[in-house]
Amino acid sequence: SCAPSPSQTGLTCMPGSACANGVCEAGTGEGEACGVTCASGLECESGLCRAGDAAVCRFVLDAL
Repeated sequence: SCAPSPSQTGLTCMPGSACANGVCEAGTGEGEACGVTCASGLECESGLCRAGDAAVCRFVLDAL
């Protein structure tokens, strides 16, 4: 059992799952239609669960 948000009893779901009707449901897989949530590491984009873009850092060094 779970609660949609953390409660005093700590009833929450694991990352990549969501609380729906009082039970934890696994997130939808890559390439599948977004359900209650997408699996861990995926984002809902245009109605489908897709891998999120990795953050890219660029360092520019000025030559002295």
